[in-house]
Amino acid sequence: MTTSAKLRILLIPFVVLSLLSLLLLAERIGLKITAADEEVIFLPDSVKNTPKAEQEKECLILFDGSSDSMVAFKKQMTDILDIMRVGYDTVDVNGRDIPDLSKYRTVVITFSKLEKIQNSILHVFEWVKNGGRLMFSCAPEPSIVFQVVKYKMGIWESGIDYVYCSGVKVVSDFMIGAKGETYQWSTSWDSSLAVTLQESCKVHVVSLSDNPTPMVWEYDYGAGRVVVNNHYILEKVSRGLLAASYTLLEDVIAYPVINASTFFIDDFPSPIPQVESEYIKSYGRTIDSFYINVWWPDMLELSRKYGFTYTGGIIEDYNESTKSPFIRNTNTRQFLDLGGMLLKNGGEICLHGYNHQPLVAQNFDFQGKYTYNKWRNMDEMTLALNELLDFTKSLYPDAKISVYVPPSNILSEEGRAVLTTRIPNIRCIASLYLIEDVEYEQEFDVSPDGIINLPRVVSGYIIDNYMKWAAINALNLYYVNSHFIHPDDVLDVDRGAELGWEFIKNSFDSYLNWLYTTAPNIRSMNASRAAAEVERYDYLRVRRTVSENEYKLSLSGFYDYAYLMLRINNGTPGTVKGGSLEKLEGNLYVLHATSSEVTIEIQKN
Repeated sequence: MTTSAKLRILLIPFVVLSLLSLLLLAERIGLKITAADEEVIFLPDSVKNTPKAEQEKECLILFDGSSDSMVAFKKQMTDILDIMRVGYDTVDVNGRDIPDLSKYRTVVITFSKLEKIQNSILHVFEWVKNGGRLMFSCAPEPSIVFQVVKYKMGIWESGIDYVYCSGVKVVSDFMIGAKGETYQWSTSWDSSLAVTLQESCKVHVVSLSDNPTPMVWEYDYGAGRVVVNNHYILEKVSRGLLAASYTLLEDVIAYPVINASTFFIDDFPSPIPQVESEYIKSYGRTIDSFYINVWWPDMLELSRKYGFTYTGGIIEDYNESTKSPFIRNTNTRQFLDLGGMLLKNGGEICLHGYNHQPLVAQNFDFQGKYTYNKWRNMDEMTLALNELLDFTKSLYPDAKISVYVPPSNILSEEGRAVLTTRIPNIRCIASLYLIEDVEYEQEFDVSPDGIINLPRVVSGYIIDNYMKWAAINALNLYYVNSHFIHPDDVLDVDRGAELGWEFIKNSFDSYLNWLYTTAPNIRSMNASRAAAEVERYDYLRVRRTVSENEYKLSLSGFYDYAYLMLRINNGTPGTVKGGSLEKLEGNLYVLHATSSEVTIEIQKN
């Protein structure tokens, strides 16, 4: 290679960085920073003030009220069916007869001791044989009653012991993005009954063990169907697994989903120290220079590659004061540099905190996990939030602020009350779906006071086994991706800093590739738009009508459009009236409903 060619190659990074610096300089000296012009349409009061329709009772849940652990399985199942908009009745099998099954399409047994219904278990299976659909949400005990009916469950042989498993492996395409994926538990435990199945069973999940044991299967018994969950998985993170198991019961089933993919960057923009870090020594830059010239351009490149934008949670200052006055941060260069580029690239600014002290009152218990300062009263919280809001508006006057992200995902009742009664801009709180201890836990729904809950499910650049499983379950239950990261993840050894930014970036790229391959047309959007989609989802109710060749949906709470997950276990879809279908994986589809009445032609196999 000639000397001139080498010089041209060496000059490329210099030219790129020079252009970037010029852009940042132009922003600082006078170019107006504007937010992306994308209207967010929340539901009108006419929809929100209409009472939600009661779901038709399609399912009967049988539970054992004498056992706290079995009641937990009943609670898990009712939560899932509520999310799926499947109406149900619940019956405690202690001292009560099983009601007439002919008025239900499905029955779910949420306990392991089948002796509890020994006088009616054969009647239940006779109902299945004549076309009913039965699901076991947890592993049965190897009792005498079980031995009598196990053949009707698709079991050829069974042991008397439970098999120690270290996790699960999905072996079919009954969950999108899951085939071949594993979920490893921290320790092995005896979660599944040792069984050998009949050949006609369809196995969907097996155990991670020396001799894999079936953990989820379906079996056609007579004109009906039995689905068995041969495990004791009770974690919230695995809701999608139970939901997918339930959808195996019926020939056709649809349930509302959100259809949104959102990425948050917490503490962004925020003050960045102009110091060095051992984890970015190879770049020869201070932390602020690394963020502006390396990290952020790489993050933008990834967002463009996969077609999404970021929602940044602004922090004005990292002082630890929880007492007024709250002093204005006058060092705004980094805010204009990074926040300005965030907005120019279609992103959104949300409130994170005047500083990083969670909005908690004096009586809040951090349980020894954190040493944050507490706030004296709600007035001080209000003053700090108003200072942050004024600071943000002074930098980005056209930015529409409607979302709040709690620092460290911690928020007390008093802090929430400040947000909902004193900060009129806030329409949405985005905390966590899965918590460890003191964090503020949320569901994807709308609170009675109208605040939209948009929890984050996945975190980090390096997606570990637990986070991948969480992502799979959220996609299958809600068709949603809600992900957050921090700029300083790349400087934290617990979050992979020792591996280097290139490794971290490539790991994030691999996860994004999996996500957008699994759900190629999932709608990427900022947090405020995702909140509006949660609102549409939460108010939607579904009435299902099944006939030989048609599946009809009547949607109450429908405003302008809706999305539903559709599974067709028997047949393929034909003409769709009132919407359109997108095929995902296996026999799963996303239904885009454009009318409150949708009819899907089912062409039987």
